[in-house]
Amino acid sequence: GGISIIGTTGIVRPMSEEAFKDSLTPQYAVLKAGKLDVPVLVPGKIGEDIALGYKIDARHLVITSNFIGFMLDKAVEHGFKEIVIFGHIGKLIKLAGGIFNTHSHIADARQEIFAAYLAAMGASRHVVQKTLEANTTEAIMDIVSSQNMQQVYGLLAQRAAKRSMGHVKNAARIGVVMVDIKGGLLGMDDNAREIGEKMSWRIN
Repeated sequence: GGISIIGTTGIVRPMSEEAFKDSLTPQYAVLKAGKLDVPVLVPGKIGEDIALGYKIDARHLVITSNFIGFMLDKAVEHGFKEIVIFGHIGKLIKLAGGIFNTHSHIADARQEIFAAYLAAMGASRHVVQKTLEANTTEAIMDIVSSQNMQQVYGLLAQRAAKRSMGHVKNAARIGVVMVDIKGGLLGMDDNAREIGEKMSWRIN
């Protein structure tokens, strides 16, 4: 009545980048089969677990790994008109800089993006320099807190959403939700808020 596989885990692990990317796209077919209209893109397991904590239906979740741009393109190809990107700010801040492959070996401008937005909000030269010299996203978040400039997260989410919509040539309405490593909500754009309210998700 079945197949017995001896000596293997039963888990397929694609070795090439293209094979790995292709292994991610069938998730959209599953959503379509379930008549679900809004995919929620999460980079990985941490984002997935946090999203579930916000009462987002697990059936909507789509793992992207670092290939957020690729998965946005595929979502549009599958006909989705509303998309939410949900995850840790350390990944999603890169979208605000137009970086859609978030692997650090491809591009990593987290400090520069944070510094630009803090400077635009009026941060001192000293704060901007400290931001550029910070080694981790968490260290930058400490700087943000010390300056009471937490509104930067909302601006970053808005910019990330705008960049994401530009990436797909405005073929879909895209919202972005940024959280910290503990799952605390940092920032979200208007699209994510409106889509979440419509879907009865507890993102607030």
